[in-house]
Amino acid sequence: MSSASYILYNQKQQIQEKIKYLEYQRKILKDWYKKYKTEIIGFETFVFGENRTGSIYKADNWNFVGMSKGASKRTIGHCEFGEKNQHRTVMVEPKLIYCKKI
Repeated sequence: MSSASYILYNQKQQIQEKIKYLEYQRKILKDWYKKYKTEIIGFETFVFGENRTGSIYKADNWNFVGMSKGASKRTIGHCEFGEKNQHRTVMVEPKLIYCKKI
């Protein structure tokens, strides 16, 4: 395979992936509206793990908005209807936060 053929093949793959992504995004918007009768104004995602930088989100023009504090609420046990759930804070790995406005 020549380098020109490879570049064309690679671009075709990227275009197909982008089309799938856009179709998936449109489906989310449609399904959300159908269920909740309100429109989504944007998406938020958390990136964590060693050597994770959110490069896929940067490439798709998501905005880096900050880091989480690394704290998570966990429910303790099971409560009966009408009772308040008991929570405790657990320290977890801080995460990168990215947002994208629709």
